[in-house]
Amino acid sequence: MTETVDRGLWRPLWLPPSMPYILGVTRLASCAWVAEGLTNRQIAERLFLSRHTVGSHLRHAFTHLDITSRVNLARLVVQHDQAAS
Repeated sequence: MTETVDRGLWRPLWLPPSMPYILGVTRLASCAWVAEGLTNRQIAERLFLSRHTVGSHLRHAFTHLDITSRVNLARLVVQHDQAAS
């Protein structure tokens, strides 16, 4: 993943096909970086947002993906990456 976010449309492999762009680019980027082990503060620096905004994006993503934690999110990303390869 690059250091900054391209605001264009993209769909990571781990996102289930039934949810093509439901989260939006900023939330997708936040999710991908969480799976890479970045903290909310590190993600916020990359997106030029506050860490509280990143936390809000992640809470909304958790709701859309029907998960409850960063660990669940990382597991989802890894499982879909493995299935894609």
